[in-house]
Amino acid sequence: MNYFHLEKNFENNNTSKNINSNIKNSNNSNNIELLSNRLNILNLNNNIPQIFYPQNQFNNEINYQNNNNYLDKELIENCINLCKEQNECRILQKKILENPKIVELIYPKIKDKIIELSNDQFGNYFIQKVIEYLKLEELEEILYNKISNQFRLLSLNQHGTRVIQKIFEKIINNDNLLNYYTLLLNPNLKDFIIDPNASHIIIKYVSLVKAPKNDFIIKFLCDNIFELATKKHSCFALQKCIEYSNHNQKKLLLNTIANQSFGLFTDQFGNYVVQYVINIKDFDVNKIIALNLLYDIPKFSSQKFSSNVIEKCLDCCDENTKNLIIEKFCEEKLIKSLLFDMYGNYVLQKVMILSKEPFKSKFFNIVAPLMDNLTNLSFGQKLYNKLLSSFPELNTYIKNNNKGNMTKKKNKNMKMINNNLVNNNISNNNLVNINNIMFNNTQFFNPNQFQMNYPIINRNMMNNFNNNNIAFMGNIDIQYLNNYNNNYINNMNNFM
Repeated sequence: MNYFHLEKNFENNNTSKNINSNIKNSNNSNNIELLSNRLNILNLNNNIPQIFYPQNQFNNEINYQNNNNYLDKELIENCINLCKEQNECRILQKKILENPKIVELIYPKIKDKIIELSNDQFGNYFIQKVIEYLKLEELEEILYNKISNQFRLLSLNQHGTRVIQKIFEKIINNDNLLNYYTLLLNPNLKDFIIDPNASHIIIKYVSLVKAPKNDFIIKFLCDNIFELATKKHSCFALQKCIEYSNHNQKKLLLNTIANQSFGLFTDQFGNYVVQYVINIKDFDVNKIIALNLLYDIPKFSSQKFSSNVIEKCLDCCDENTKNLIIEKFCEEKLIKSLLFDMYGNYVLQKVMILSKEPFKSKFFNIVAPLMDNLTNLSFGQKLYNKLLSSFPELNTYIKNNNKGNMTKKKNKNMKMINNNLVNNNISNNNLVNINNIMFNNTQFFNPNQFQMNYPIINRNMMNNFNNNNIAFMGNIDIQYLNNYNNNYINNMNNFM
């Protein structure tokens, strides 16, 4: 036999087992009545035990339905307290979904508590669900009488703002209610748009209400563009308003931002607004932004935020504007400074990759001789490798250049070592040809590539240096003992 069951916990487990066993073993309505009496006793503690109902008995099904109705009434009677608890709030919402008509019973009980419940972390979800099924007259009562005095505080609250947005979604097709909502919103635009919670109300209004009804928000944005673009939450709201605005509104916003972009390039939030505008690819607007960048390209290229704006311009501008920017980077002094700058080098890479002749040759002739110096920087090796992969012709230049430099360096260092030996009265008559040189037990010459004459000091001469200097042991081992002859040691290090 199959059984329905209603799962609830209660304190007295022994009583629960007895009740369940009695129900399972019963087939008449008298036992159901007995069970009902026992439940009334147990309910004194507000705990309802597991109840099993035989599925195939008509009378018991009726009793089950009656019991369900009883539970629904209990939920409705206590909904104000229950909706503040997470699980109970979910049960209430589920009940509304199953039977939307119970909202007619719920609303009279909660209408005076809407502000309190809207600000509650769980209660606000219950209020939102109720609002979905309210009639127009009930929405009017809420908007005019219940929340109008608390509209600002609700909007700024992290929970209340959701309720305000839900009400807006329900009244958007009613002109009278929408106009009243707009009257409540208009005086608070500045406070709302910079707030992490209320800013979503502005975004939703622009997204759902079309021009000319939302023109007052677009005008407000244009009048306060710099202040809004440089704040964390309003810069995001500004971008979303641009996205949802119509063609004329968008053109007005883009031009306003472009004309004030000079002060936004270096701002931690403003640069994102400018990049967003550039990414729309309105070439006339992008040209205004690019010309503002060219006023001080060295400064903007080496600054963290504005360097990203330049790269975005190079990606999204038309060819003529792009060539204006690239031409500005062809100055030798600027290239040398940016190549060794932690932010400027990224801009220079982008410029070099996108450049065409004759600009490409200019960059190559200036950058190629400086490549060896890059490895001395913390970020230099990565930049060095990236430039080589992006410009294969640099490999050929470096290889050809290194051959000549190695020969000159070898001759210079050998001369310095021999001069050092002479200055310290060390005989260099005993020169041997070796295939392998070890320095501090580390090989630093590849014997397959080099063979050279190197001075070997006779061990008997150690006493002349007070046993605290340099010893050449055999023909493959060179060790430092202490601090003999700093010049000699420096020459050895250079020779490496």
